[in-house]
Amino acid sequence: MKKIKIMVCVLACMSLLLATGCGDSEKAPAIGAEDNSPVTVSMLQGSSQGLWYIIGTGIAEALNRSFEGSVVQLMPGTSTANAIRLGKNEVEFGITHTNTSFEAYNGTGQFLEKHEALRGIAVMYPSMAQFIVTDDINLKTFDEFIENKVKLNISIGAPGSGSYFQFERILEGYGLTIVDVEAWGCSVDTKGFGDIVEMFQSGALNACLVTTSAPSNEIVQIGTNNKVHMVSFNEDILAAMCDKYGYTMIDISKDAYNFMQEDLTTCATYTMLGASSSVDDATAYKMAKSLAENIDYLQTVHSAIKAISTESLLEGMRIPFHPGAEKYYKEAGLMD
Repeated sequence: MKKIKIMVCVLACMSLLLATGCGDSEKAPAIGAEDNSPVTVSMLQGSSQGLWYIIGTGIAEALNRSFEGSVVQLMPGTSTANAIRLGKNEVEFGITHTNTSFEAYNGTGQFLEKHEALRGIAVMYPSMAQFIVTDDINLKTFDEFIENKVKLNISIGAPGSGSYFQFERILEGYGLTIVDVEAWGCSVDTKGFGDIVEMFQSGALNACLVTTSAPSNEIVQIGTNNKVHMVSFNEDILAAMCDKYGYTMIDISKDAYNFMQEDLTTCATYTMLGASSSVDDATAYKMAKSLAENIDYLQTVHSAIKAISTESLLEGMRIPFHPGAEKYYKEAGLMD
């Protein structure tokens, strides 16, 4: 009887050890080219009809192309809300902006607390501050706008939008606010950019500050229907804003619009794919790998990312990369 009891005990212990080993394996899946198993993840994007939804579906397709059978649950969100939820480990992946994630990670700007669980996976495309005015306005630089207190009918986007924040923060560099601009006679439109082409055409607007890709379809249309030019920014103020809020200095090529005669330096925020630090390394590795392996496909998803490349996946990121994504980029020779 004692021998039987001892044997049962030994078998039970062996079963426990085997079960524990299997559990550890599931918690820490293998990372590398030999692991082609599918993954099921959640991802926050934008509205159900916006650009970020299109890009989100493209990311999901890229993941499925590299790891057949993968499932991505797409959910609506916004840049700020997505950064917060990622930072709280409430969702696995999400689309946001590089400056928004920088502010969230560091607890600066619009964020009152740090969201240090935020991690980067890849950068998709830049949205650049572009200040357009009609040619009848004698204004070449933002400094002149401030010094001469030029009266403009200007659209800056809805409060909380990227354009609104950039206009507000450029003014901050001069020690001014939107209220100050309005006080010297500017009419500041904050309804969003849905009607700016028609508003320029009707004369309701003679200026706009837009944070978007270059070229932008709206600005191309404005330039086609109106005589306009682009106002340059003070680079010292841009640099200070980049340091404080996580933007990136960038040049808009003179070839972007037919009304430009020279390149113009501005600041940009990049649309990026972020992750929660709770995502396991193998899943983050696969996400980064699927994007790099399907660049040709991603370039066809939308004109905003037609210039995406394996190298640009890393450009402009202002928070730490997820260790899994970092491992892939190092293996691919994209990161030291």
